[in-house]
Amino acid sequence: MLFDRQEIERLKKLTASDRRFADALIEIEQSVSMIDEDYVAQFEQNFPLWSDAGNAGDAEMFAKWSKTAYRINYLFLPLALCALVGDNHEQIDWAKRLLLAFCKTHRWVSQGRRQTPVPWESDLITGDFGAQVSLVFHMLEDYYTPEERTKIKDALWENSFLPVYKEWISPQTHIHALDTMGHNWWNVCISGAGMALLTAGPGRENYREYLEQVINALKEAFLYPGNVLQNKFPNYGPDGDFIEYTSYMLYNYSNLSLFIASLEKAEGLAPFDHLGIMDKIMDFLIMHTEFVDGGYRIPEFGDTRGRIFPRDAYTILFLAGKYQNGAAVSYFNRTLGKISTPLDMYFYPLALEPASFDDYPKAKRYNGTGFAVIRDGYADDDMFFAMKTGGAWCHSHRDTGTFVLTAAGRQFVVDSGRCTYSKPLYNGFYTTPQAHSVITVNGQGMNQRTEYHGTHTMGCFPVLLDAGEYRYLLADCTAPYADLYTRFFRHIIFTGGYIFMADDIQALQGNEDAAAEWLLQFKGNHNRTGNISTIENDGKIMHVHTLFPGDTTFTVCKGWRGEIQAKGNTKGVNSEDWINPEEEYLSVNTTLDDDCRAQYFTMFVPPGAKEVTAVQTRREGDCLVTEVENTEAKYRIIINLKANGSIMHSNSCAVCGNIETDAYLTVAAYSADGKLCRASVHNGSYLRLDGKTLYSSALKVDATIQYGDAAQFTVETAADTICSFASGTGLEQRRLTKGTNRF
Repeated sequence: MLFDRQEIERLKKLTASDRRFADALIEIEQSVSMIDEDYVAQFEQNFPLWSDAGNAGDAEMFAKWSKTAYRINYLFLPLALCALVGDNHEQIDWAKRLLLAFCKTHRWVSQGRRQTPVPWESDLITGDFGAQVSLVFHMLEDYYTPEERTKIKDALWENSFLPVYKEWISPQTHIHALDTMGHNWWNVCISGAGMALLTAGPGRENYREYLEQVINALKEAFLYPGNVLQNKFPNYGPDGDFIEYTSYMLYNYSNLSLFIASLEKAEGLAPFDHLGIMDKIMDFLIMHTEFVDGGYRIPEFGDTRGRIFPRDAYTILFLAGKYQNGAAVSYFNRTLGKISTPLDMYFYPLALEPASFDDYPKAKRYNGTGFAVIRDGYADDDMFFAMKTGGAWCHSHRDTGTFVLTAAGRQFVVDSGRCTYSKPLYNGFYTTPQAHSVITVNGQGMNQRTEYHGTHTMGCFPVLLDAGEYRYLLADCTAPYADLYTRFFRHIIFTGGYIFMADDIQALQGNEDAAAEWLLQFKGNHNRTGNISTIENDGKIMHVHTLFPGDTTFTVCKGWRGEIQAKGNTKGVNSEDWINPEEEYLSVNTTLDDDCRAQYFTMFVPPGAKEVTAVQTRREGDCLVTEVENTEAKYRIIINLKANGSIMHSNSCAVCGNIETDAYLTVAAYSADGKLCRASVHNGSYLRLDGKTLYSSALKVDATIQYGDAAQFTVETAADTICSFASGTGLEQRRLTKGTNRF
């Protein structure tokens, strides 16, 4: 398989000539330094006994077996590599004996035992153990007797491949379907069993048929369309995005990466190359990584941890080499920074030059899974904004509409993260709406049952307009709040270094005069003067202006942040090895009106943005008007309350000063001397200034006009339409196509 004799010889040369590989070997040697003759002898004596007793129903013995099995499974490969690269015959003997003792146990299954009414015979560790044991067996195969080789192959066949085949693949006996298990379990279990098949299957009856069935089962996961009766969405979006976000995305591809590499090496097959998804995975991961103060973080949406586990890093290197993606190498260098595992050493693409992120987008939405990112760039101090809509399924929280914001190398708006699943705080806080930057009514957000049953429809991003210095994102969060809201829209505007957020909510009837809470999870110290919250994080300051409504009350509430390892602890094995730091979050409270509506309008002034010299919000007829000034520019934002769905089957025409429009949002930017620099409409069919039409179409669109030597238009439209626009010679007509139009 992967670590054959030729590969071991290659690694011997690299560890002797390349400092990166030499340092990696030293680190790997340290990770297995506890293994000695006594360790091996005790394992040989106890491990099979714990397995037998556990299978007989002894819960305590099973717990010992399970915990030890997890740990030793990730020690096999480092120990074998050190032994072979270092020609250490004592270590070779230890590795041989440990693997052989491991394969004397029966039923490689942990979580499946708890399933009812009939316990499953396979689960995640069935696949994981199959993959790791297969890799190590091939490394040590020459050192086993023929009888020992047969025992290990039989163990792989009986404990990994057959249980997974029976429950996941076989037409005669399978119980799992993509509609019930089509998240990370599918790939982990079937790919791991596929590794066992490649090792123990050749020479057995029906080997080729089994292999074809495994490949087809994995292909179907990429094509899965979702299931309306199960509230189940597709596993993958078209742009490499994964329904369970980044941490579980890497785990989802872990055994699959090994299977693909082994399949190509052993059988010369590459059956997944034409699917057009795996080559985009790294784009999704890079897009969702914020680089802060010399380090990095990933938004902790759902159960995602904000960092990459070293044992998952090889998947990044596999994708880099497989698709010759130099940006993936740069990403590995900027995040993990070093080779630290045997699989890192195998997959590191030495001949591939690292590439910059210059060609990567700075704004992108992933409606297949419900994520969006707006960023200024990929440097440490660049602004980074990410938002989640989507729905609920395994590893999601009740958090549709939540967002994070980083600027000047500091995180200011964060996600609370998660803790060990067995802790009361997991369901008591981390999965609740109060742990996220959303809006609740009388303390209620997404219904608790969505954590298990999912949501029937996903939230989405209907509009992303990217005009360079001006960006606009519309988040439709309504669907996952079906038993609370008839409207929950978040409009986010990026202009002049400021970020504006207009929240439009309407609760179900019966919530008249109910309490609405606009929640903000922040990082740093919080102070407030009037309607301005100041968040200070390590010397950098962001101001948050609550511009509307004016009758709000502010409350700082107690919360928690994502679980971290206890100081000085290096094990990180048990839940007690982790702590949950207490932190605060902000609640901005108002009251719903007689139509169960509320409107929030908020301005974020991150560090580096021009200091605001004046800001004012007022009501002008049916409009909310906000004016913001600094020494160089003035911004006028108009929210047309006639266009918020309160007037249906009628016109939302509004006149506000010298501006006429039917748009929900209008944004005008002026220079210090009062010259119009940019005009934008969102969900509008016309914009007139001083009686002159600047833009007009039959369809409500999102459009921005940048004025300079010549007017430049960027229009995002939901369908083909004809527009009229002001040119130097008058009104001109142009046919627009669905999507982004620039002219």
